[in-house]
Amino acid sequence: MGDTTKQEAFESIKTNPKAMRVACVIGRLMNDMVDHKFDIERNYVATVVKSYLKQYDVLEEVAYKELHKQIENVRMDINEEILGPTIVPMPLLACILNFFRAMDVIYKNSNGYTIIDEANKENIRAMLVNPIQM
Repeated sequence: MGDTTKQEAFESIKTNPKAMRVACVIGRLMNDMVDHKFDIERNYVATVVKSYLKQYDVLEEVAYKELHKQIENVRMDINEEILGPTIVPMPLLACILNFFRAMDVIYKNSNGYTIIDEANKENIRAMLVNPIQM
């Protein structure tokens, strides 16, 4: 990241609540949504889905639909931050974007972080073992 690793660069991201919210929300929502049923079996107390169901007294499908909307809002927030004027240095915003991309690949259809299936193995091979040369 070059010069952007200076303390001022990290201070700028701390003062930007939207960039920080994006970084915090992504993994939590995506992980909890794909792991909700598994977490119930393990008696985990708090998940986003469980909390949403309890707070709004809605069906599980409604909760999932609303949480997907929140993920889409996070996508728009990322785009706004990267495409619009901001005090946060672009290399730090690129890290947030790349984190989101990784979460999207890992949690797209299943918990690819905990349970590695063949599709996730192939993604890892494509990114790290056999990357496309630029």
